[in-house]
Amino acid sequence: TLFRSLPLSKRLKLALKSFSEREDKKRIFLFSGISLLLITGIIFFYTFFIEPWRREQMAELTDKITTEKAASLSTDVIAYENGEESFEDLEKRLLREINTSSDRKIKISALVSLADIYSDNGRISEAIEMLEKELETAETPSEKVQLMANLSNLYAENGDKEKAISLLEQILEYPETENIEING
Repeated sequence: TLFRSLPLSKRLKLALKSFSEREDKKRIFLFSGISLLLITGIIFFYTFFIEPWRREQMAELTDKITTEKAASLSTDVIAYENGEESFEDLEKRLLREINTSSDRKIKISALVSLADIYSDNGRISEAIEMLEKELETAETPSEKVQLMANLSNLYAENGDKEKAISLLEQILEYPETENIEING
């Protein structure tokens, strides 16, 4: 009708333009489909490969830092035992770790070390009280076993053999006792 009344050259131009617009729409649709597929692939790759790897790396780094910090505390205690560090300096450093560390392993390690030096300096009652208080808030069986083992040593050292034996019997109820490190 109206289209047919146009000259042939005009009709060809309009047809080409219409065809070109449809091809552009197809290309845009194809491009957005490919883009969506690519984005989905990236999200999948990140979620199932990159993120777990990143979490694993962070956990390893955290464990390494915790191990290094605990080793540093042990080195400080050894320096104190060898007379290279004063009781007051070590006590301050351990108390600072106890009060500021967000890592439970470091806090427990510092508490046990502090209890040990308190015991060495005749402050067994303070050491016992400190570990008993922490035992009430222990979060994991491993923490409980470590604290009970060290408390047992302190009770025995203080002459309270019944409490020491009672704690040792309680420790045997925990499966974690195989690899626990007992200071003292």
